[in-house]
Amino acid sequence: MSQAQHQYSSNSYFGSKQDQDIWEAHKSAMLESIFAPAVVEHEKAKALVDDILSGDSTRSEKAWNFIAKAARSTDDYLAGRKNDTVERHKTINSSVMPITPAMVITFLNMGDENQLDMEWMKVYAIDPLGTALAASVAEIKNMVEWYDLDTDTSTIPESNLTASTWADYRPRWKGARVNISREIMQRDPMTTVNLVVSAIRYKAEIKKSQDAYTSIQAGIVTANGAGQVTSYTGSSLPRTFDAARYALATRNNNKGYQLSAATRMQLMANIQLEGVIEAAYNFTNFIAFGTQLPQRPIDRAYTYNLAADLGISGTKAALFLPQRGSRHGQFKDLTIENVTRIENNAIVFVGRMGYEFITESDQIQVVNLA
Repeated sequence: MSQAQHQYSSNSYFGSKQDQDIWEAHKSAMLESIFAPAVVEHEKAKALVDDILSGDSTRSEKAWNFIAKAARSTDDYLAGRKNDTVERHKTINSSVMPITPAMVITFLNMGDENQLDMEWMKVYAIDPLGTALAASVAEIKNMVEWYDLDTDTSTIPESNLTASTWADYRPRWKGARVNISREIMQRDPMTTVNLVVSAIRYKAEIKKSQDAYTSIQAGIVTANGAGQVTSYTGSSLPRTFDAARYALATRNNNKGYQLSAATRMQLMANIQLEGVIEAAYNFTNFIAFGTQLPQRPIDRAYTYNLAADLGISGTKAALFLPQRGSRHGQFKDLTIENVTRIENNAIVFVGRMGYEFITESDQIQVVNLA
């Protein structure tokens, strides 16, 4: 497939159908993990709520452990772990769903759907770090050197085996708390439990997205301040993209990333610049002859979470060497615990998680589009 015949997927453009299919499958699995119901049977939901409200510590702990496991479905997916909630949801979806006579939901507003922006995942490698309180990213360089010798008896100079640089990161802690009436839980247990768990999961991913773009923005500002900027080149966006890619690859060469001319890089920009940028990847009037296209593979993604000027000035995009030095460490998976508020006749659902983003500014190139 020609690079100009790109595949369109949501706010993303890819150089191959295979890459598009992989991203679509990832997004579908993410959404399934977020919205998979914690319980799918009314009797099970009623028993769960009865255990929570029983006052028996053993029954209550068992019920909350069940909910906590259900809440981790998205974190389990990202870490490659099996989650019973998602597997059960797949089984239910392949058969007839039980009828819920007391309630019909046609539209469910979980918040601003535009905020659930997954494009940041193209920049960061995800590190499941559930047992760690801190993590390090090491860049290890082979320092072995071969030397020209004057004679067969010349002394060979010594060289070290490796040299390394380290970047440490630790979790930042996040929390959410929701009060639910005990009366509502008892009268409609299945709807209430599923709604609370899904809402907490959904807003957890919104929070991650917001924090990811905050870190990306900080990395862009740092890269710009370091002069990692490609000017609009030769009155041509394709030439500009090629120049930016060359600068980014050259700066990160010989660091163990195994870069080549075929290494895919990731361009990100505000969604209003989509038409301007994608024009550089289209044939003119469906005729390839005489139309200049970027020569090296660059995937593109568009978001509302980056400004058109990238918070700097002018009309800009950011080019990333993705998923190398930029990391998302998931130190503590989402958990849900509870507190009973008798004075308010409420159950308090408390969600906690811990993660961090490190954005390697040296792997960002700011691109002027005009």
